[in-house]
Amino acid sequence: MKMVVVSGKFDPIDAGHMALLKGASELGNYVIVGLSSDDFVKRSKGFVYQSYDERERVLRGIKYVNGVNFFDDIDETPVTDLLNKVKYWYPSDKIIYATGCDVGENQDYSYSSKSGVKFMYNVGAEIKKRNPEKRSINYETWRELCKGIGVIL
Repeated sequence: MKMVVVSGKFDPIDAGHMALLKGASELGNYVIVGLSSDDFVKRSKGFVYQSYDERERVLRGIKYVNGVNFFDDIDETPVTDLLNKVKYWYPSDKIIYATGCDVGENQDYSYSSKSGVKFMYNVGAEIKKRNPEKRSINYETWRELCKGIGVIL
């Protein structure tokens, strides 16, 4: 089985997150979301818009997501801890880490070459969160993404 792992704050979830989750679901059989703690969210952006529990409930309700996992992001390299957990839980499965970032953007992904985890970049790239011009989407694209949370528009 192919396990696809994504991670992030998801505070609040937006169209870019939905594109990432949909794209991740197309890469494998099972999508696990590593969800950042409230402490990490507060350190990185100064405030928490939605608590961990609220963000977890929203993510669990999205059809592209099969599991949500809290992970230790204290050392600022959360991906390593999360992927080690997933490798432990699913030792015989192929593991893919999907990110919406460009190669090397904001992270050191050297873990990939040592771990056997395949890293996929620019997943859900039709909506780039860090590029305001591409963040707005047309109605049909938003409607397609919303199907993932069971919203009928």
